[in-house]
Amino acid sequence: MKYKIDKKLGSGAVSDAYLLDNGKVLIIGKREDSFSTYKALYEKMKHLIGKITALN
Repeated sequence: MKYKIDKKLGSGAVSDAYLLDNGKVLIIGKREDSFSTYKALYEKMKHLIGKITALN
């Protein structure tokens, strides 16, 4: 599948975040260890799916 990047959301020390045309966020790591960092974060966050109603 191909998605169009609508806009860059931000840039951090280990990654850049982009908003895709389907409403999802794409995170592109800049360092070798960024995948394992985000995988660990994903594992923690997936337990919250459906429980978050708003973010500030």
